[in-house]
Amino acid sequence: MAKETLGELRERVKEWAKDDLESCGPDGDVNAHMLMFNDGKLTMVLIDGAFFEPKGREKLPMVIAGLIVENKPSLVAMVSSAWTAPPGESRPSTHPNRREVVFVMIRDHEATEFWDAPITRRENESPLLGDWRRHPLANGDGAVTLGMEAGFRAIAGA
Repeated sequence: MAKETLGELRERVKEWAKDDLESCGPDGDVNAHMLMFNDGKLTMVLIDGAFFEPKGREKLPMVIAGLIVENKPSLVAMVSSAWTAPPGESRPSTHPNRREVVFVMIRDHEATEFWDAPITRRENESPLLGDWRRHPLANGDGAVTLGMEAGFRAIAGA
């Protein structure tokens, strides 16, 4: 199978996230997943929520980098539900102007893209996913970004 492009992966991941959210019931979320593509082959890994807690967050870059080194993908995506707040604000989960979104980060050997789409909750029905927008993060500096960069650097040097 031909090598998948960043744009093709972006659309596949967005569609998967929409289907996952809209089929999960009223209280459902998109659990954190790492999707790795290598010559048309998909490897999907569920990322335990403990890695997004303060103690686990410091280990997340090593886990992500290790998965990339082991699988040697050409493209990687991280998908999860998240809370966002206005720029410069802390603690999005408790901020009065927070938004619930599905967040997607996509990376290949050269570029990284960040996308999000708002989640609309409905009583007694599965949530709906709104329109996707390019996230204003120009460059991420979080645990996921660091892990992806380290993994791709390692396989480029191999």
